[in-house]
Amino acid sequence: MNTPRSPWKTRYFLDTEFTSFDAGQLISVAIVGEDGREFYAERSDFESSLCSDFVREIVLPQLGQFPGRSLPASRSQARSRELVVRNTSLTQARAMLRS
Repeated sequence: MNTPRSPWKTRYFLDTEFTSFDAGQLISVAIVGEDGREFYAERSDFESSLCSDFVREIVLPQLGQFPGRSLPASRSQARSRELVVRNTSLTQARAMLRS
């Protein structure tokens, strides 16, 4: 019997891309909840000179496919906080602040 998962136990899947293993600056982040909510952002201010050959060849050509999702790191952080607040009930927000 499949019982619905509690909203407190929603699983989230995270995917990130970094410039390289050595000098790892975040390039992009995607978070998808099993409930269908999603967040995706690309940094516009990473240092491309730090990218590995793999990242230059495979990752960088994939960027820019979602207009308005490329932001400097400070704006991406503010946007992710805004989404958490908007998608979180007052009760959940209070519980998160207490933990």
